[in-house]
Amino acid sequence: MADWYSQAPQNVERYNYYGWDAFAYDQGAEALNMTAMIFSHVSERRSSAYRMAAAAGFTDIELVGTLPYTEVDLEDLKARGEVSHDFCKNYNHVQQQKFAAHALDFRDLAKRAGVQGHAWVAFLEDDIVLTFPPSVASKRIRDAIEQVPPFCDCIYLEYCNDICDESRFHSQKQVVSTAAQPYCSAAILYSASGLLKLQQHLVPLVDPIDNMLAMLCITMKINCFKLRLPVFAQDRLWGSQFTPESKAREAFHALVYQPGLCREMKVDPSPLRSWSPDHFFYYKEAVNHVRRYNLLGKNAHASDAGPEELQAHVCIRNRTHTHTHAHTHTHRHIHARTHAYIHAYTHMRHTYIRTHTQTHAHVHRCKCTNARTRACLCARARAHTHTHTRALFDFDTH
Repeated sequence: MADWYSQAPQNVERYNYYGWDAFAYDQGAEALNMTAMIFSHVSERRSSAYRMAAAAGFTDIELVGTLPYTEVDLEDLKARGEVSHDFCKNYNHVQQQKFAAHALDFRDLAKRAGVQGHAWVAFLEDDIVLTFPPSVASKRIRDAIEQVPPFCDCIYLEYCNDICDESRFHSQKQVVSTAAQPYCSAAILYSASGLLKLQQHLVPLVDPIDNMLAMLCITMKINCFKLRLPVFAQDRLWGSQFTPESKAREAFHALVYQPGLCREMKVDPSPLRSWSPDHFFYYKEAVNHVRRYNLLGKNAHASDAGPEELQAHVCIRNRTHTHTHAHTHTHRHIHARTHAYIHAYTHMRHTYIRTHTQTHAHVHRCKCTNARTRACLCARARAHTHTHTRALFDFDTH
């Protein structure tokens, strides 16, 4: 599977060599017949952002003017309840003004887009860069809309530094997964229900908009989904007007290394290293299947045709530690640990089950019966066993 460290940086690098002909070989995007609204913070970015959105297949593109941060009166906003009293308290006054201006723009645009009655609408920043050929990007966006369940409020289209091992995946829907706590706001699709929830939950403003959106996702006040292979990222060519000290402008097109695909992954600037986060994707899927035993017993999977192939590996390790006291007592501790890994492969889905069993046996109160040989008898013994099973279940199954 392609990820941040393989196809995406290589595709972005093409802009440095070929300019807007970077994907001249591609057949082009299929029209999405959707609106994209671009926050136009910096005038020199407008042309690039517009062309990136058009290349992805958006047919109705609007450049939205933004509020100059110098016009933000934080004290007045706090007095009116628009902004919390501790808004961005860890930032200086100018940064607070910038974050407040952007959050106000975001909330106002959600209100305006909701009035316009869009079924789906994209909110884009003006520093985005397309990370896949246009035909691939547009198809991925279209497939995502078809695959998300009806209760979906938004779909993240960019790399968002998410908690990938908290996401839920569907075995038959390969384009999307749930988003746990994505920290980004540069490319998001909102449904009509998502726009309404934004208006409800973005008052008062308490943090930068990225942080507030992440909290709405993790608390499930908004039902957030994401592309498993994002099609947008932020371009280092433009730097950041919010935190220029940490995201300075570059003289070339390149991906912003933070955020990446998953926050558990190490940031590796080498585009030659290709590895996949697939091991995060499946480990919870078995939860739903295991729960079926509580309802159906041995018939939990009676409807299944059975696996075409079964591979199993069991590793058992026993460890015994004996310690003899110097005088009259002997204490013996037996620790047995069992690890069992079962991999089951079927034709249509991949199910990964990990079972971890720990057995602890303790022998206490040993009394010596022969002082010379130190032979002992034990008055009481106890043992306990822990079994843990982790898996992933489909996001539209309750």
